[in-house]
Amino acid sequence: MQKSKRKRKRGGGMEPEQDRFLEALFGGYYYDLLSYARVCLGSSDLAEDMVQDTFHEATNQVDRLLEHPYPSRWLMKTLKFKICNYTRIQKRHRKYLVECLDLTVFPSEESVEQLVLMKEEQPLFQRLRKVLEEEEISFLVDATFKNYSHSQLAEKYGLTVWASAKRLSRIRGKLLVGFPEHRQRKNR
Repeated sequence: MQKSKRKRKRGGGMEPEQDRFLEALFGGYYYDLLSYARVCLGSSDLAEDMVQDTFHEATNQVDRLLEHPYPSRWLMKTLKFKICNYTRIQKRHRKYLVECLDLTVFPSEESVEQLVLMKEEQPLFQRLRKVLEEEEISFLVDATFKNYSHSQLAEKYGLTVWASAKRLSRIRGKLLVGFPEHRQRKNR
């Protein structure tokens, strides 16, 4: 594979050409990508998160993107991947939480808290409480059942968006350690 002749400036900054290129892409495609993401996700906040992640990825791969014959297609493909990945992770979180709470009916947003209180005394929920702290359970419920975006979670819990994503990742790790039967299913 041939290495790009373009180099980043010392300290991680971009060359002026790279900067202009990304600004042009952002200005030209941001609202189209945002509209697409809103339709797919049904949430302006989630759409904003996905589009920002897409442009963050573009910044990280600016050399590759400069050489790409169709940068707009690269952006759209990256956005679609991020949306699919997000949806897949959300479904997995819901499935784990539904199994942990031993639910037979998927709850509406209004009844999540009532359902959690009803199920607290069941063995699986007690096991969940041993693995996660109260705030982590609340965070997980907000992220999975209430479908909060990372920006909404960050605002509610006083975090940055990055810290919100990292916290959810750590919670997922704790769940996989605390419920190893799910790890085995994942590896099949």
